[in-house]
Amino acid sequence: VREGLAGVAAHVLGNLGEPMIRPRGGGTQTPFGSPASEDAGHPPEVRPAGSRSHTDAASAELARINAELARLLDRPPAPLVTGADSACRDPLVVCGLLGGKDVGKSTLINALAGREISIDREEVGAGTSRPLVYVHRDMIATARSRLAEIARLTPTVDLQFFPHEADAIRNVALVDLPDFDSDFRQHEVIARGVSPYLDRVVWVVTPRKIADRAWVAFAHDVVQATANVYFVLNKADELLADEEGWSTPGRSPIEVKHQAECFAREQGSWACDVLQQAGYEVREDRLFLLAAKYPRAGVLVERVAAIWDDPQWRRYAPDRDVVTAIGERFTRDLDRLREIVLAPVDAEQAARIKEDNLRAQVRQNAARIQAHFELDHWVEEVSRVLGAEYRQTLLNAAFGPEFCRTLAVRLLRSRRTDVDLADEVMDARAGRWPVLRVVYWLSRWAIRRLGRAMAGSAAREGDRHVPTGSELFRIRARGLTDRVASVVDRLQAEHGPAIRQLRLGDELPEPADVAAQIEAELAELPLRGDEELVDRLSRGYRASAIGRLLIVGAVVWFPFVQPVAEGLLQMVSAGMSLTDWLHGLYRVVVALGAVQLLHGLAVVALIDVAALAAIYSRCVRDVQAGRSLAAASRPTEPGAPATGSPDSSPTLRRRRPAIVGDRQQEIDLLAQEIDTLLLAEVMGPALRPLEVAGGQLAEAAQRLNGIGA
Repeated sequence: VREGLAGVAAHVLGNLGEPMIRPRGGGTQTPFGSPASEDAGHPPEVRPAGSRSHTDAASAELARINAELARLLDRPPAPLVTGADSACRDPLVVCGLLGGKDVGKSTLINALAGREISIDREEVGAGTSRPLVYVHRDMIATARSRLAEIARLTPTVDLQFFPHEADAIRNVALVDLPDFDSDFRQHEVIARGVSPYLDRVVWVVTPRKIADRAWVAFAHDVVQATANVYFVLNKADELLADEEGWSTPGRSPIEVKHQAECFAREQGSWACDVLQQAGYEVREDRLFLLAAKYPRAGVLVERVAAIWDDPQWRRYAPDRDVVTAIGERFTRDLDRLREIVLAPVDAEQAARIKEDNLRAQVRQNAARIQAHFELDHWVEEVSRVLGAEYRQTLLNAAFGPEFCRTLAVRLLRSRRTDVDLADEVMDARAGRWPVLRVVYWLSRWAIRRLGRAMAGSAAREGDRHVPTGSELFRIRARGLTDRVASVVDRLQAEHGPAIRQLRLGDELPEPADVAAQIEAELAELPLRGDEELVDRLSRGYRASAIGRLLIVGAVVWFPFVQPVAEGLLQMVSAGMSLTDWLHGLYRVVVALGAVQLLHGLAVVALIDVAALAAIYSRCVRDVQAGRSLAAASRPTEPGAPATGSPDSSPTLRRRRPAIVGDRQQEIDLLAQEIDTLLLAEVMGPALRPLEVAGGQLAEAAQRLNGIGA
C-alpha cells in the first residue's frame, strides 16, 4: 500500500505547476518529477579541492595504530568509520535528516520542498520505515551507490527515490532516514549504518524530546564536521502552548517585532542550555526554530488560536500581532535552512564539505580507537606499576629492611683488606728507591710488621670468617632466588589483569637466572675500584730527590766515609810524631776492615728498615683514604631510599667527608649501593616487559592525540 501511495503521490506531484524550490543563485524553477528509472551512469569521481595527502596519511596511520593495539592488547581491531572516504568518490552532496519517532522529519522535508513530497504523515506505528531519497533524476544511480550500505545491513529494505529535475541543485540530495528510536530494531540499524555516508546532517527534535539522551548518544557517533551539522527544534508551536499575556495596547510594529525576536532568542538559548546539559553542544547560529507543519505565519496563528482556545482572537487579540511576528520568524528560519540544504553547491564547496568531514572522521576514529582499547586506562595502569615509589615498595617487601645492611657487612668482611692492597702498593713504591728495594726484598716480612704497627688500628687484617658462594647472600634463611621469586609473584598477583591483557606472563624473568646474575655483580661490588686504586697509588708515587740523596749518603757514609775520615783526621792532628802517624794509619786500616764495615752496614740497614716501615705505613693510610673517598663519591640513584636502612633514613643519601677508618660510613654507603643495584637488576628485568609494552601504549596514545588534534 505504501509503495502504491508513493507512486500516486509522485505522479500527482509531477503534474503540479510551479515549484517552491528557490535556488540560491537564481535560475529556472523546476518541479519535482515522478519516480524515475536508474538510467543515468555513475559520474566520475570528484575528489576534494586541494591535497588530501594529510588526511590520507592520518587515516593510514590510524589503521596501523589500530592493528598494533589489536596485536598488543589481544583484542579485535576497533571498527573504524569509512563513510567520508566513500563520499569523496562522487560529486553528490547528501543531506540526511536524523531524528526520533514523531519529530516531524517527513513534514520538514515537505516544508523545505514547498509541497507534499513525503508520504509519511506522522502515522502511528512504524513511521518512516525506509530511507526516502529526494535527488535529481540523473543522480539516482550515484545516490544508490553512495547508500549501498543499506542493502548490506538490511537486504529486504530498498531505497525509495523521488527524483526532481532542478539542474541548479543537480548534485544535492535529501534523505529522510527511519526513526532511530522506534520499536523496530531495523530502523536504528539503517540510521546508524547510513549516517557516516552523509555529507550534511540535520538533526530534528521537538521540545518534548530535546533532552532525550538516546538521540544525544546517537549524535556523538555521527562523524560529520561541526560545520556540516544543523539542528532543528521542530514543533516550536508547542512553545506557545500557554497564553503568554503579551497584551500591551498601542504597541508599534517595531516593538512587536522586538518582542518576537526576544521570544526566539530566549527559546534558542533554552534549547542550547538543555542540549548542553544532556551532553551535546549546539551553537545558536546552527539552531533553527521551526513549526514545519505550519510553515506560514497565518497557519501558525490559527494553530496558536486553537491551542489557546480562542479561535476568533477575542480574548487575546493584542497578542495576535506578536504570534504573527513569531510565525514570520519561524518562516525565516525555514527559508534559512532551505538556503543551506537545498542551495546549489559548486565543486569547490562540495570539496570543502567533504574534506571537513574527512578530518572529522579521522578525529572520530582516533577517539574510537582510544575508547575501544581503553587506552587511557591501560597507560595509567602500566605507569602506576613502573612508578619509582612502587618499585621501591616491591623491592623492600621482598628483601626486607636489614638485607642490604647485613649483606654490606658481609661483603666488606670478604673483600681484600687494606693491608693486602698496601702490600701491592708497597711493592711498587719500594722499587722506586735506590738501595731500599734490595733491603725491602730481604726483610719484607719485618718491614710489613713494623709498618702495620706504625699505622696503628688503621692496618687491621680483617675478619675472614664469612660465608662464601651462595651462602654469602642467604640472610634469614632466604636466598636470592627465593627473594626474586617473591617479587615476580607479587607483581603477577597485584597486576595480573595488565599482565594477562598484554600477554606478558611468558616474558617475565626466571628468578634463578636473575639471582645468578645478581650474585656475580654483588660479589664484585666491594672489589670495584681496588685495582684502579692500587694502580693510581703506585703510578702516582715518586721518590723525592732529597730522600734518594739521604739513602745513598747513608750507605756511603756509615760503612766507608765516616771511619776512614775519622782515622785521617787523627793522623793530621798527631803532628810530626811517628807514633801518632802509625796509630792513625792503623785506624784507617781498621776502618776498611770487615768488622767495621759490617757495623756500618748494620747501621745503614736499620735506617733503611725504618724508612721502609714509614713508607709502608703511608701506603696503608693512602689505601684507606682512597677507599673512603671512592665510597663517598659512588654515584647513586637520586630519590630512591636505601632498602638497607630500617627507616629509609635520608642520612644514607648525604655524602659526608671521607674519614679514614669510618667503618660505619662505609657500610652505609655500600648498603645504599646494594639497594641501587637490586633496584636495577631485580626490578629492571621484572618490569622490563611492562616497560616495553607501556612504551608502545604511550607512543600509540601520543600518536592518536596528535592525529585527534
